[in-house]
Amino acid sequence: MKTSLPSTQRGQALVFIALAAVALVAFAALAIDGSAVFSDRRHAQNAADTSALAAALAKTRGNDWEAAARARATSNGYTNNGTTIVEVYLCSDSNATCTGLPTGADKTQYIQVKITSHVKTTFARVIGRTEVINHVDAVARAVPGYRTTTFGGRALVALQDTCSAFTYGGNGTITVTGSGIFVNSKCTNTSNGALNSNSSVTRVYTPCYNVVGNVTVPTSPTTLIPTGGCQTNTNDPSMFMTNPLATLPHPNITCDPNNLGSVSSTSTTTTLTSGYYDDRNTGNTFPATNWKSNVVMSPGIYCIDIGTHTFSLSGGQVISGSNVLIYMVHGGISWTSGEIHLSAPQGVNADYDGLLLYMAPGNCENVSITGNGGSSFVGTIMAPCSLVKIAGSSSQGNVATLENQIIAGTIALSGGADLTINFNSHIQWQPPIPPELQMTK
Repeated sequence: MKTSLPSTQRGQALVFIALAAVALVAFAALAIDGSAVFSDRRHAQNAADTSALAAALAKTRGNDWEAAARARATSNGYTNNGTTIVEVYLCSDSNATCTGLPTGADKTQYIQVKITSHVKTTFARVIGRTEVINHVDAVARAVPGYRTTTFGGRALVALQDTCSAFTYGGNGTITVTGSGIFVNSKCTNTSNGALNSNSSVTRVYTPCYNVVGNVTVPTSPTTLIPTGGCQTNTNDPSMFMTNPLATLPHPNITCDPNNLGSVSSTSTTTTLTSGYYDDRNTGNTFPATNWKSNVVMSPGIYCIDIGTHTFSLSGGQVISGSNVLIYMVHGGISWTSGEIHLSAPQGVNADYDGLLLYMAPGNCENVSITGNGGSSFVGTIMAPCSLVKIAGSSSQGNVATLENQIIAGTIALSGGADLTINFNSHIQWQPPIPPELQMTK
């Protein structure tokens, strides 16, 4: 016997099927369209990140950073074509929306890339959603390169961890201006400390002194006198540098043994040109006994390789040169007689501007310089494993003035006359610090 549904129940299955279809389409929209939106968002974020970094890199190089950002975004498929929009701003721009920058940050160093992407839907159209809009952004910082003096700009730096790493004596007054003294020695000997003197006559005036270990100098009367401008502290192990020779930046200097310097003389003057000097090469010795009383060093880099010999001057000789860098591959320095007027390169090459004398890594021969009243030295003396002796001479009765930063293994100041060491960071060697990129968001 056949039965049939009441007429009021006919078609209910179609309703359930329709509702189920809508639910299935919604799930499909969530699964397929949602995945597409998520994938695009991740892709857009990667594009924004790489575009911001590309812009920051271009900015550090002085190139068109906005063009670099847009080019990188384009390579990732994001352009201003209506479907995707790419915006590039400095964080200092009014249209930028950079957040979370450090307090006091220079907003001109930060670049923001915004990407807006319209993702068309397939199944979500059934529920009235024809597209989903992704908004992403990224911020990168372009830290410009700069130059800075080493060791906090201290005028006199003694690096070796030995007692008496820094000493002074003699009969004159030693004045340091512009910056102070740093001694990297942990020596705590009570009679022979890291900074040591036995002279009750010499006076050392310096803005400050920073010593890892002890200071053992006469105090009645006081001979080591801080004049202010920076903080003095002693017995401070936190300042100790474990391996300063490894962390010390080195200038980029290339010496070609085949590029020999030349020597020419008139009746009174010997003129040198920059290049390689090797006393094992006949006619290329340094210094030579036949140099005249007046020696002129032409501008440039002098690579001097004289073994265990010493670059010295004879009495009465005058040596002069500007924009000169003396690079001692091997050999020591003894400028204790004659008259010297030498100044370091300025505005020539950022790798070594301000560097007057450089003892090559591993060259620990002594450096002795007597500042006669008529002599002048301008630029950094860098001899990180050498004993550097600086003295004032009473031969001319004037105050000897050196415009130097001295970086040495150990330092000894002495002499029979007053000695002034002026530190001015702008004319000293400032190793270049390369630009840096930072992803901040």
